[in-house]
Amino acid sequence: MNRHDTARGADYTVAEAARVLNLSESAIRKRIARGTLNPEHVDGAMRLRREDVEAERDRVLRLLDQPMADLVRTLEDERDEAQARLAELEAEAERLARDLAEARAKSANLIAASKSLLEALSEEPAASAQSSERGQST
Repeated sequence: MNRHDTARGADYTVAEAARVLNLSESAIRKRIARGTLNPEHVDGAMRLRREDVEAERDRVLRLLDQPMADLVRTLEDERDEAQARLAELEAEAERLARDLAEARAKSANLIAASKSLLEALSEEPAASAQSSERGQST
């Protein structure tokens, strides 16, 4: 059994770790330099333990998921606020439609009353003139 083919599973080369983590080999080497990944040298080759690579993958996924979860919560909050505002605006629109209908009805009543007054006023001078003419002719 080779050292890189242990009971815990096969270790990864830098290239294999890059594929597993969906990173470039350069990014893997930078993680090695920072100490995020700790290689072992086996038979003159640098190997990364499977557990370390998988732990790094899980860490990266958690980091990616956390901001996404925050973004989702933010978007859900904004959606809820928008829905509440929409409900308020719909209620306001209904109120305004009722107010407009009432104003139109009042306006129609005022127009009808105005027409009646105008007719009454226009008939009155004619009636006055007729009564004046009758008074003069007697």
